[in-house]
Amino acid sequence: MNRKFSITYYDRMTRKLMIEQVYSSSFLFWSYNTRTGRWMTDLLFRQKTISRLYGWIHNQPWSRSKIKSFVQTMNINLDESVCQLEDFKNFNDFFKREIDLKKRPIHKDPEVCIAPADGKILTYPKVEPEKTFRIKRSSFNLHQFLGNDSLAEKFAGGSMVINRLHLSDYHHFHFPDSGIPRNAISIQGNYYVISPYSLSWLVPFYTENHRMLTLFDSDHFGQMAIVEIGAFTVGSIQQ
Repeated sequence: MNRKFSITYYDRMTRKLMIEQVYSSSFLFWSYNTRTGRWMTDLLFRQKTISRLYGWIHNQPWSRSKIKSFVQTMNINLDESVCQLEDFKNFNDFFKREIDLKKRPIHKDPEVCIAPADGKILTYPKVEPEKTFRIKRSSFNLHQFLGNDSLAEKFAGGSMVINRLHLSDYHHFHFPDSGIPRNAISIQGNYYVISPYSLSWLVPFYTENHRMLTLFDSDHFGQMAIVEIGAFTVGSIQQ
């Protein structure tokens, strides 16, 4: 993979800068950095139908054969999995695997906000409705992200935490505090890849991808807006 295409992050456990493993890097680089690839992305790959087709394929029993090589390539820690490798019915069954939640101890201080999912974290201590953010070569503001002007005004001045799940991560999310969730709202959209694979194209996934928005009345941090974002090959979000 081209070094300019590498994804660097800070590992808090080791206190070192790490380079993230990218799955199918050649295809992703082609999709977002060549004229033909970008044309195909806009015409086909961002469409819901393609991600649903990908999901159907990986629901088939023969897709189990892909699991072992995926685990090796992505260096996945199977010690955390509730099920053994041979117990998964298909690749999607493995992808949405459950883990032993004893491996994710919850901080006992109720004033500490819990990370709702595994993944890489990026935090903005204060956000304003019209301020433009550029994350992973995508540009957006709070109005565009929430798709609702009144909500953008309501959360103006609050903090924003971006939690990006890697393909190798545990793909479930939890509430960051005790409290009461309201009904989830579906914001229809596309299915662009959510990672910085484009070297020049500002991919609009934070404003154009399918999103699920849940207002959450937390017990210790006031009202939150929890937003899950769909992506290429991840065609559904289950609450």
